[in-house]
Amino acid sequence: SFDLPLVLAPLVLVAMNIIYALAAWPVGLLADRLPRWQLLALGIAALIAGALCLALASALPLAAIGLLLWGLSLALTQGV
Repeated sequence: SFDLPLVLAPLVLVAMNIIYALAAWPVGLLADRLPRWQLLALGIAALIAGALCLALASALPLAAIGLLLWGLSLALTQGV
């Protein structure tokens, strides 16, 4: 694992919310074309993959991928 300075911990949530906000509109367009269960399944898969990336992250790039997947999972599941 890698050490994140405690002062930067709130930025993790800020970054996740920015990713969520940027992905919400394109996912909304996708929601017009796919059934809800598919979006929910994609969102759950993104959440699992993101959680695994964050849990196993030993460097910033893998943690960033986990954060990206976490924000994407919110965009896919919120409002379904």
